[in-house]
Parts: sequence; structure tokens; C-alpha cells
Amino acid sequence: TSSDGVTRATGIFDRRDVIHSITDHTGGRLNAQDVQAHADRWLTTDAVIPLRPIPGSIGHDFIGRSGRVALAPGTIHYTTPQVVATELAITEAYQAGLNRGTGVAAHRTVGDAIAGWEASTGHQLGADQVAMVRSITTSGHQFQAVVGPAGSGKTAALEVAARAWEKDGFTVVGASVNGNAAEVLARSTGLQTRTVASLLERLRYDETLAPGPTRAQPLLSPRAVVLVDEASTLSNRDHAELLRHVANAGATLRTVGDPAQHSSVEAGGAWAAIVTQHPATTPTLTENRRMQGDEMADVRLAADEYRNGQIAQALRRLENGDRIVTAATSSELLDNLSTDWYLDWRRHLAAPDEIAASRMLAENHAVRRDLNERAQLLLREDGLIERDGVKIGEATFHVGDQVVAR
Repeated sequence: TSSDGVTRATGIFDRRDVIHSITDHTGGRLNAQDVQAHADRWLTTDAVIPLRPIPGSIGHDFIGRSGRVALAPGTIHYTTPQVVATELAITEAYQAGLNRGTGVAAHRTVGDAIAGWEASTGHQLGADQVAMVRSITTSGHQFQAVVGPAGSGKTAALEVAARAWEKDGFTVVGASVNGNAAEVLARSTGLQTRTVASLLERLRYDETLAPGPTRAQPLLSPRAVVLVDEASTLSNRDHAELLRHVANAGATLRTVGDPAQHSSVEAGGAWAAIVTQHPATTPTLTENRRMQGDEMADVRLAADEYRNGQIAQALRRLENGDRIVTAATSSELLDNLSTDWYLDWRRHLAAPDEIAASRMLAENHAVRRDLNERAQLLLREDGLIERDGVKIGEATFHVGDQVVAR
């Protein structure tokens, strides 16, 4: 039940998941009968909680706070006390943090920040963006979620909110689970940002420091605000730990994401549940500001369909509009993706002020390594990075490579 066990990637599991976990852990040292015996014995202990069937439903009811989930019929599913405790810690922290008077910027300061941003950029914030900025900077909630779909202008709104907090003497810390997302947040808002893993490591270090006049300044204080972007990817364990650190410091936390986007690699889902449980205190950005113009109409429609669970319909619409690239093999698809990225990168180098740098995103580390190797090959052949590199772990680095700190 540890973070490396059967609940590492999901809070709900069945007998097959336990068998797989035991097999992986023992490395083939047990035969099939012994593995099954260990699994069946463990499933009868207090270390697991069988999930109750929903009356009148063929699914099961998750005992924790992630909400109602429909699971395959005919199979007993389980969770663990640790999973439930982690979810309870998250939901109870948000409830306890309501109206605590933390992270409050003056209304006039917020108004000045909005006006200053609009004057400096020549753009106006939308009504939904203004409402979001005012909500998160003046609500007084210690913990608050924000729904900001991709392309809704959340980064601009966060930048304005950060300027308002800073003007009133708060220190604002940015974070994201993904290193690329943290880099984008830093570039777009001007904030010092970290990955969530790096942030938690620093906060654990702060806890080890003895109080006294020579103690290093801790990262968090009652005058600190933490902004976490892409919060749907935040694992429940990291989420709960971050809430604990923020609560202990008397600081303020704002988690921004989109529950319709992909969840965390590790067991997650609690952030999306928070959005559902606290609709009155969760500001939502509603306008798609990125995909503008008639030529993007099909993409806007597909994005709405995808967010509403109409996945097949969204993919058909994109495919009919020649917006989906297919290939005969996965290797060919990665070749095409890396080549398209390289051409975009060359255009960006030629006109950096006009063409933004593009990024390749991958679902797992194996694909990410394959894409990095392809990109490095193209860059080496063009002389943009040195041919000779140094191998560190499983990756090779060259002079000229771009490295995102984790």
C-alpha cells in the first residue's frame, strides 16, 4: 500500500492488480500458485477495504471522497485505508481553509493590477478572467481551486493576480507537476517556479531546520502564495503533503487546472473532486481565447466535445478536418512528430519574436526518450548542438541542449 505498491497509480484495484504488483515486487521468485495465495491472503486483511456496490447499479461506490465511479460488474474492487485517509485529508483541508482571511490583496490593488496589465499589453481581460482574478486574490480562502481550460487565458489572469499579491507584499511561488509546464508558467508570469517535486523537497528541508536567529529563511510564510498550474495532474499524495505544508506555514494555495484534461500518472483525482464539491468558491474561465478565427471553428467544437466526454465525435471531427496525423507504425509517427518539431524550431530561431517555440509532449518516459534522441539527431546534423555528448543515467546531453530542471 506504499507509494510504490499496488496503489501507486490508482486508488482502486482488483485481485489482478494485486497479483501483478506481487509479481513485479518478487521479480519472478515465486511461482503462480504462491503469488495467488499471497494475493488472496492479503485481500482478507485490514490493509484493504472492499468497495460497496451502489444500490441499483452494476458499478461500485468509491468509499473515499473522489466521488462515485462506475467499475466493471462481477469483479470485487478494493481501496486502502491510506488512500481514503489521503483523500479525507485533502477534502477536510479545503473545508477548513474556507474564509480564513489568508492571501487577501486590497481591492484597489487588484483593480490597479488589472488596469496596469491592460495598459501594458494593449489587451483587455475578459469578464471571466477579471472575476477569477478578483476571486482568488480577495476571497480569503486558504485553499482554492480554479478551473482554467487550455486556451482560456488562465496564464494572463494568473500574471495579473501575481502582480496584485506582490504589490501588497506577498511572495508568490509558482509550481507545476511537469517541468515544461513549470517553465511556461515562469516565462508567462515572470514568477520563480519549480516542479511540485522540487517544491516539496524544499519544504521538507525547511521542516528539518531548527528555529533560531541563524535559521535560513523558509520558503513559505503567512505572506506567501503558492500557485500550482496543471493541477489535474497533481497526485493525491503530493496534493495532501502540499496542503499540509501550506497550512502549517499559514500560507495560501491556489490550484489551477482542468478536470476534463488528463489526470496524474500516480493515484489522483482528488483535485477534480474538490472542483465538484466547492462550485461556489471555484472560479471558472469560460471563453476559449486561443483558438480564434473561422479556420479554427472545427477545433473549438472538437475541444468542447472532448471536454463533454464525446471523445469519438471529437476525433472524427478533427480527422475530417485533416487535423490528425496517422502513421503505419509508432516509430514512423515519432519520426513525423520530431521532424515537424524540428521545422518549427528552425522557424522559431529565425524569428524568435514572432514565432513561439513549440514543444513535444509524450505520455511516458520511454516515448519521451525516443523523441529526445530523434530531436538530438536532427540538431546534431544541423550543427545546433555538439556531436559529442556525455551520458548521465539513461540520457545523453550535448553542449547546446536545452534542459528543463525538474
